[in-house]
Amino acid sequence: MSEGFTSFRAAVTSLSMVLEIMHWTEAMGLLTLLNRCKKRRMIRVLGAHLRTKMCFHPELRQIFLSRSQTLQQKRRCAKLHKLNLKGKRSPRPRRWWVRPIYFERKEKGAWYTLIPKLRAHDTEKFYEFFRMTPEAFDRLLKLVRPHLTKYSWREAISPGERLAIALRYYASGDKYTSLSFLFRVSDQAISNIVLEVSAVIWNVLEPIVFETPSQENWLKIAAGFDLLWQFPHCLGAIDGKHIFMKKPAHSGSRNYNFKGRFSMVLMGIADARRKFLYAYVGASGKRGDSDIFNNSPFGKLLNEKALDLPPACHYDGIEEDLPFVFIGDGAFDKKPNLVNTFQRSNGILSAPKRVFNSRFSRARHCIEDAFGLLYKRYEVFDRPFEGTKTTVRSITLACCALHNYHLMDKTSVPPKRIQKRREWYFNHVDEEGNEVIGRYMNEDPEKEASILENLQSSVAHCSNSTGELSGEEIREVLLDYFIDYPVPGQWKKARVC
Repeated sequence: MSEGFTSFRAAVTSLSMVLEIMHWTEAMGLLTLLNRCKKRRMIRVLGAHLRTKMCFHPELRQIFLSRSQTLQQKRRCAKLHKLNLKGKRSPRPRRWWVRPIYFERKEKGAWYTLIPKLRAHDTEKFYEFFRMTPEAFDRLLKLVRPHLTKYSWREAISPGERLAIALRYYASGDKYTSLSFLFRVSDQAISNIVLEVSAVIWNVLEPIVFETPSQENWLKIAAGFDLLWQFPHCLGAIDGKHIFMKKPAHSGSRNYNFKGRFSMVLMGIADARRKFLYAYVGASGKRGDSDIFNNSPFGKLLNEKALDLPPACHYDGIEEDLPFVFIGDGAFDKKPNLVNTFQRSNGILSAPKRVFNSRFSRARHCIEDAFGLLYKRYEVFDRPFEGTKTTVRSITLACCALHNYHLMDKTSVPPKRIQKRREWYFNHVDEEGNEVIGRYMNEDPEKEASILENLQSSVAHCSNSTGELSGEEIREVLLDYFIDYPVPGQWKKARVC
C-alpha cells in the first residue's frame, strides 16, 4: 500500500479517507512511511488531521510524539552547537513546563471563584469588574465564542475566560503580571489573549455597531443634531485624541508629540448621542489633526465625494440651499463639507462670531464627550501603553466598538450606576426668571421622526444646483441663522448682553 504514494497531496488525501473509515492499521502504515519524510510542512498538516479526526488514538499518537521529540532534540543540539561555536554558555534548562501556581487555576483563579460569586450575588461589583452587566457579557460572549474556541492536546483556556481577561484589562489597565496572579494564567499567555480578543471584538462588532455610510443613515444623524443641539444639517463632530504609549522599539522620534510624550492618534467622528461613527488609529502623535484626517480612509472618501452624502437642500429659516457638513475645531481645514470655528484676529473676536463659536462648540462637544466616556469607562487609557503599535491599535479599536455596543444597549448599565442628571439637563428657570429647555427634555422620538421626514422631503425636492458653497460661506450662512433663531442662554454663554 505504502509504495503507491508518489506525492504529498496523495498521501494526505489517502490519510483523510483512512481516518474517516477508522482503519487504524492502514493509517499506521501510511504514517510510518510519511514520518521518514523530512518535510516539516507535512508533519504539521498530518498533526492537524490527527488532532481533529482521530480522537487521540493511542498508537497513532505515540508515533507523532516520538517524531516531535526527535525533532525537538535535533533543534536543541543544533542550538547548543551554534552557541559553542560562538563561545557562549548554553542556556539554563527549564525548571518546569508550567509553573505550579498555574495548575491551581480551576481552584483559585478568578474565573472559577470570584466571578461566579459576583454574577450571583453582587451585579454592581460585577459591573465595576468588567464595565458591563452579566447580561451584556453573555450576549458579547455569544458573539465571539466561535472565534475564541481553541483545540489542543492540553486543556485549552475557555472562550469565557479569555474574554474575561481582556475585559478586565480594559477596565483596570493592570499590568499583565497582576492579571496573571488574579486569573492564574501566565503573563505571556495573557499578552497573547488580550491581542487576540481585541482583534476578535473589533472584527465581530464593527459591522454591528458602526453603520454603513448611506444617505438614509446620514439624514438620521442630521435629525439627531437638529433635535438635541439645534444645529442644522450636521453629520458628525470630528476630533483627534492622543493615545499615550511607551516609546516603540526602533521608532526614534516618530511618535513624539508636542506634549513631550510618545503617542498615537485616535481620529473619531461622533453623532449627537456620543456614538462613534468612525474610528481610525495608527497615525503618529507628531502629526496634526488635519493631516491625519486628510490621509485617513474616511478623509479620502470625503474628498472624493464617495460617502453618499445627501445633496444641499432647503432648511427653514435659511434662504440658500444648505449643504450637509461635518464640524471640527480650528485644527481642520475649511472644505465644502467640513466647517470649523472663527479664529481670533489680533486677539479680538466680534460678538456675532462669538455667538457662532458658542453654538458651534455646543454641538462639537459630542466628540469630546465620547472621548471622555471612553476614557472613564476603560482605565487602560489612564497609563501609557506597553507593547507594539499593533497591540495599541487593536485595543483602542476594540474599546471604541465596546463603547458603541453599550450605547446601543440601554440595559448594559445598571439603574443604580446611572449618575444623577444635572439640573440644566431638564427644564428649569434661570436667574432672570426665563424658562430654559433642558437637553434631555429634547429627546422626543416623535419630534425627531418629524424632523427626519422634513429632511427626507427637502432632499427629494432639492434643486440640484451646480453652485457649491465654500466653508467660509457656510459659516456666514449659519452665523445669520444662529442670530435669527437663538437658543435659551445663547447670548449669556457668548458673553453678549
